[in-house]
Amino acid sequence: MPMPTSEPLKIALCCRTQPRLDATYDLLRGIPGVNVSVVTLGGAYEAIGVLAEQKSDVLVVEADASSASDYEALTHIIAQHPSVVIVLIAADISVDMLRAALRIGLKEVVSLNGDPAELPQALDRIRRSRSHSVATGGQVMAFVSCKGGSGATFIATNLGYALAERSNKRVMLIDLNLQFGDAILYLSDRRPVSSVVDIVRDVHRVDAALLESAVVQVLPNFWVLPAPNDPTAASEIGGADVSGLLSFARSQADYVILDLGRTLDAGTVQALDMSDHIYPVLQQTLPYVRDGKRMLSLFKSLGYSEGKQRPVLSRFDRNADITQKDLEDALEAPLFAVLPNDYKVASASVNQGVPVPKLARSSAIAKSLSEFAGRIDDPISAPGQTSWIKRFLGSRG
Repeated sequence: MPMPTSEPLKIALCCRTQPRLDATYDLLRGIPGVNVSVVTLGGAYEAIGVLAEQKSDVLVVEADASSASDYEALTHIIAQHPSVVIVLIAADISVDMLRAALRIGLKEVVSLNGDPAELPQALDRIRRSRSHSVATGGQVMAFVSCKGGSGATFIATNLGYALAERSNKRVMLIDLNLQFGDAILYLSDRRPVSSVVDIVRDVHRVDAALLESAVVQVLPNFWVLPAPNDPTAASEIGGADVSGLLSFARSQADYVILDLGRTLDAGTVQALDMSDHIYPVLQQTLPYVRDGKRMLSLFKSLGYSEGKQRPVLSRFDRNADITQKDLEDALEAPLFAVLPNDYKVASASVNQGVPVPKLARSSAIAKSLSEFAGRIDDPISAPGQTSWIKRFLGSRG
């Protein structure tokens, strides 16, 4: 998708060889919305001096994050220039390099020997992410399971229904669990005629009419965009596709709820980047606690702030060996919402495809969902973000 035509991104470019520098500079010059403000022969170490003298939005640098010297230089840049987004370019990208890049919070790694469109697409994602941070529009909320079977889809779908009922605002749920998503089954017995894949195939011309033709309407102000029936269709969706879809969705709805799979691919990372808040869902067992700590640590490595993450406890049991306090101590974070273990009501809801607020309005879980929706729709009632303690355990666990 073409970049927006607002203020151009200021690019600092550093490459190790003159031919590579010239070729990359020529490529950048052809990208709309980009201003290459400084060009330097060198790598990550030389980039330190460049950024000290020249203010830039993005650093495109040829480096190897798995190299000790480059890793140290990149870490220094991130610490000294937190507002600068780094795009790491390399001729050969190894698994070790990707792991090292992820460890220090780099989200854009581009192969110089791959598709020439990779670098423009990376800059497109950065531009959209920057626009999103200041844009007006709907709130985007991402729900993700810390471990399979946590109840993330159940919560996302029922919360969407509760929000729509409570607020009378426009709510859209997008099922981005592209391989095994079944969110629509929790809310309706209608057979979808379209899916996320059908929309992104036409994402360049997406409009309200196209989106309306693809969604399933659950309430007058609540719509669901289902995942595809064919799991292989997930390969058709990339980060730029997700970016375009979410940018448009948030212009059409007050609340955009994302049900994400646990596969960390380009589309999922883009969805997480564009979300205002992420809701990791877990339960009161040791495997969930372990995976919850790992997920929060991963989100930290991706550069997400403490206030962006709101852990949710599903199927709360007062008699469980692991208490709510134990869980919060392990995560080093308070839980944003706690939903009780009401197996009978939850099971009936899922089996009938009827949301809990409609099926059993007076149940404990329906009341908890209503409270959850209230804390989102009324920010004053939500926990103070600035008072949240440090969430993560770093490399432990």
